[in-house]
Amino acid sequence: MNNLNDSLPQKLEAMQKDLHLIKKFLEENPNQRKIALEMSSTYLNLEQAIEFLKAKGFIISKSRIYKMSAKQNGLPFKRFGARLVFVKSDLLEWCEAGITSPEKNKKDAVRTIINNFKISDNAKY
Repeated sequence: MNNLNDSLPQKLEAMQKDLHLIKKFLEENPNQRKIALEMSSTYLNLEQAIEFLKAKGFIISKSRIYKMSAKQNGLPFKRFGARLVFVKSDLLEWCEAGITSPEKNKKDAVRTIINNFKISDNAKY
């Protein structure tokens, strides 16, 4: 009769092999990696947040995340001890809020030029 303790090392070895195969599969199939990221937990650490945003089409570097999280009304995050923790839905809302139409960008550019012209026109030489 099989003893539970005798089969435990064998089961652990089989699980390690399975885990290795899953990791290899996800590395070789980026689309599946995106799905796996979406299915993972709600909270993300820094590296997971970068991968999550990348999978959604928003490329951002680690240094940029640190800079954006330091600003008021910047990148939304929480702290767990000294570590930054991100909520998926908050990240997506932040990204969506940052997307502007080309027409709005043109209007903002024209407004900036006009304001700069007014400032330089009032300047005394």
